[in-house]
Amino acid sequence: MSIIRQAKIEDLPEIQKLNQELFDFEAQYISSYNREWSYSKQGEKYFKQRLGIEVPVNSKLLPFFFVATVDARVVGYLIGSMGFYPFRTINPIAEVENMYVKQDQRRKGIGSTLVDAFKKATKARGVKLFRVESLENNDVAMNFYRKMGFVERSIFLEVET
Repeated sequence: MSIIRQAKIEDLPEIQKLNQELFDFEAQYISSYNREWSYSKQGEKYFKQRLGIEVPVNSKLLPFFFVATVDARVVGYLIGSMGFYPFRTINPIAEVENMYVKQDQRRKGIGSTLVDAFKKATKARGVKLFRVESLENNDVAMNFYRKMGFVERSIFLEVET
C-alpha cells in the first residue's frame, strides 16, 4: 500500500532519479528535452524551489510537492502550483507541473492518489480549476489524465527555427 506525503529535502535524490526516468521515457516524443536537467544546477534549483527551500523567481505561484512511498521507498511524485491569472475568469488555478510514477508501480492507484492529494490541498485554498500539460503522443499520460476528469481545452504548437 502506498503512502502519500509532503516531499522533503531528503527525498531529492530519489525524485531526481524518477524525473530522469520520466525524461528518458518522454525523449521518444520530444527530442529537445535536456536529458541532463534532472541532475543539473537548474533542475536541483527547481526542485528546491518547489520544496520551499529556495525562493522561486516567480513567487506568485504557490508550490505543492507530494511523494508516494511504498515500503518507505519513493515510487512517485507530483509537483504542482497554484496561482492567479488575470486573463482568466476562473481563479485561482492549479497546475500539475511534473509527475511520474515508477513503471512497476503503475495501475495501483498511486497516480490517482497523488492527483487527489494535490486537488484536495489546492481546493482547500480556493482553487476552482485544475490543468495539466502533456505531450500529445504520450498516450499513457493522456489516458490517465482523461480518466482523472481532465479534458483538452488548449493545444500548444511548436516549431524549431
